Amino acid sequence: MKDSIESKATALWIADTTPQQLDLSVPENSMATLNIHGNVTGADIYINNVHVGTTPAILRQLPADSHYTIILRKEGYKDAKVTVTPKGNQLTDVTIKMKQKRKTNQ
Repeated sequence: MKDSIESKATALWIADTTPQQLDLSVPENSMATLNIHGNVTGADIYINNVHVGTTPAILRQLPADSHYTIILRKEGYKDAKVTVTPKGNQLTDVTIKMKQKRKTNQ
């Protein structure tokens, strides 16, 4: 068994006199795609604390059925954060709204 790979267990009884063929190939990874966009263009995108680009962005080949914490950061805006769990072989749209920081009078 391996993360992001669906495994199926099958019990077999093989008689000594009956030839059997077994398929022991490794199942393919189930991958997901995230379409990340929001109300602010050019915001830095962090997934699980790793910078991966700027908005808008399409991120491909992510292991499916895993949790991803997405944070958008841009100067003049409050950080915005969401957590998603994309399904395998699907495009998941992620829309994140950022709020402007209040200006303080000095």
